[in-house]
Formats: sequence, C-alpha cells, structure tokens
Amino acid sequence: MKRLSIALGRIGATLLAICLSLGILLLIPQASIGIPINGAEQLEPMSYSILTPLGPQATLTPETTLKMEFRTNSTLTVYLVNLPTEDIPKNLTSDKLRIFLKDKAGNVLLEKKIAEKETIEYTPAGMVRTTLILLNEESQTASAAWSMEILASIAPKARLAEAIIYLSPVGMVLAGQWIFIEIQERKRKSLS
Repeated sequence: MKRLSIALGRIGATLLAICLSLGILLLIPQASIGIPINGAEQLEPMSYSILTPLGPQATLTPETTLKMEFRTNSTLTVYLVNLPTEDIPKNLTSDKLRIFLKDKAGNVLLEKKIAEKETIEYTPAGMVRTTLILLNEESQTASAAWSMEILASIAPKARLAEAIIYLSPVGMVLAGQWIFIEIQERKRKSLS
C-alpha cells in the first residue's frame, strides 16, 4: 500500500510540475507576425463592405489571434465569417445580408457592434478562413479606419488553460494524499 501511495504521490507531483510549466507558457506574450495592415472605408447608409485585408486565403489557427482596431464616427456591426469572399453576395441590402448571415450562422465566427474606437481580438478553436464584413445600418454615411495584425503564441491559450484546470486538481489530490501519509508516518515515528 505504501508503494502505491508513493507512486501516486510522485505522479501527482509530476502533474503539478506540468501545470506549473503550462502556466508559465501562458505568461509569454504573443508576438506579432508581419506588420499591421491599415485601411479606411466609407460606408453609405444601409450598406456593407467586405474586407480581406489579410489576403483572400487568410487562415487562422488556434495558435494565432487576429487583433482588429477600429475607429469610426458611427455605429457599425463587424462580422468575421468563415467563408471565402466569392461566397458572399456583393449587392445585397443590409436586411438581405443579415438574412444571408443567419442562414450561414455556423460560419459566423464573430458579430460585434462597434462605436468610436474599439479593439477586438479573435482566436479560433480550429483552422478557419476569415473574411471581415463591416455593416452600416445607420441613416448616415459612416467612415471607419481599421488596423489589423496577426499575433502568434507558442501554444493555444484556451487549450493550455483547459489542461491546467483539469490536471491541477488531480495532481493536488494525488500529491496531497502522499504528503498526508508521509506526515502521519513521521508523527508515528516521533511518538515511538
């Protein structure tokens, strides 16, 4: 029984050491890949613009994050979709675009209303192709300036955090019982 306790305790200590090293990986800041891409758009009332600033074949992986900064004089809706540009109709009304996006709800990665100055970061769960749609539903012309860059991390942060959340309690229980038994053994030896 004591050998089993020692083996489980060592496994628990190893799991805690792994969680600690994964936690350190989470602290490493993301690095920018390439240079930020800037642009500006004028959007007529009830219109939209399709942007592929990262190229028509821009793909993101769980290790990458798309950081988007917007400055606008109105309220816009930003959609990040997992569709090639060719699959998005060009001459729809804003209402028909919304209907199209509802039909393709599984491909809408992000939908966010922005006003004035906002920063949005998106990290995908898997590999995705990204196209950005700016939608102006206001009754006035909107101007929007944007800047985008891709940030890379050593490992997907969501997966690292998930591993830490599940492994650390198991490691604590296994190592804890080992430490508890060792303390009891020492007390027993000191009393005798």
